[in-house]
Amino acid sequence: MTHMDAASRADIRAAELIPFSPPKVQSDVYTPEQVEALFTAVHRGPANGLLVKQLFGSAEEIVAATSGKMPEGLTLDHFLAPMFHGYLAKNSAVLDPVVASAFYNPKLMDWARDYFNAGIVMPRQLHFNYGPPQPSADPGHFDATSYRGMDSTNTPIWLLSVMTNSRLFREYKIQLAAVVTWFWRASDRGGFTYWPDGGHNPPKRIPAPFWNIAVVAENENMYHRGETSGTPDQWGKVKGLTFDSVIEGTPGDLGQWQVRNGDTVIARLATEEIRWLFHWTAECYADYDAFRIRADHLDDLSVDRVMDIFASDLAKRDIAFTMPADPLNDAAFKALLMAEYAIGSPREYPAEAPVAGRMAA
Repeated sequence: MTHMDAASRADIRAAELIPFSPPKVQSDVYTPEQVEALFTAVHRGPANGLLVKQLFGSAEEIVAATSGKMPEGLTLDHFLAPMFHGYLAKNSAVLDPVVASAFYNPKLMDWARDYFNAGIVMPRQLHFNYGPPQPSADPGHFDATSYRGMDSTNTPIWLLSVMTNSRLFREYKIQLAAVVTWFWRASDRGGFTYWPDGGHNPPKRIPAPFWNIAVVAENENMYHRGETSGTPDQWGKVKGLTFDSVIEGTPGDLGQWQVRNGDTVIARLATEEIRWLFHWTAECYADYDAFRIRADHLDDLSVDRVMDIFASDLAKRDIAFTMPADPLNDAAFKALLMAEYAIGSPREYPAEAPVAGRMAA
């Protein structure tokens, strides 16, 4: 298998990342009362850590969910950026009752139902990403896919990404409709780029500033990226960031936030200085029979089953390998899967939203 063969396969896989239906842009997503509830719940909730720390354990794992190509010398430090991550609802349950109306939301459920032409829609999760102005080195990524029996609650993100890259597990995929809503009006830089027609074709953009604007899409099958937000003179508001840094609401002031390392506050931010993303997700099923397969675990994947499918595919392609006793933690086998099922990056980016050289200046 030549390098060109591997590169061609990666390019083809990037072209195949096409969502179920064309994404739809929506405005006035949440009511004013629901918007207030979202910000209130985040402010009074627990401190939140960095997005990159919560989702990934190495630079290789991040690359597996983006371009799949590992530049020499790349480490997690390359991706250190003040983007924080938390949850308001998980496993169909709200973590703060004030957001119940926003989460069990008939309007969003109707959008999800229409997107997949689904008979059953089950709200599943509401998470949020937020941070001050910063450059974005993300070349375009896709969200972690959920499969029957395996998702981000029990499976490493890198493996879910490789499973998606391989295109070998599509029959087990859970259809997830995402409603991703942004709140950011401090700058006209910080929009959203997405590739609804695959990585071979030109992208589309939702330009900043925006407030209570969303896109409804299948993000596990679509490259997308948050663009660089703000300008260089606005970057660097958080100095001394580490992988253990957290952000929390400033006690007694609903419009203020503080970033700290341990007990030391290293930055203070106003709500309007932060680019906010609220990501609502719902599982969608054609009918009860389809839902029952998932609910009653009638055809679930497992790590053993996944490895058997990978082994069969590798053998068909005459790839030499030995299945390790612990494939999830065997560095050599993990590297083999990432290399063999690498995925290419999108070919084209908007002139207004180039990819930054590094995540953090």
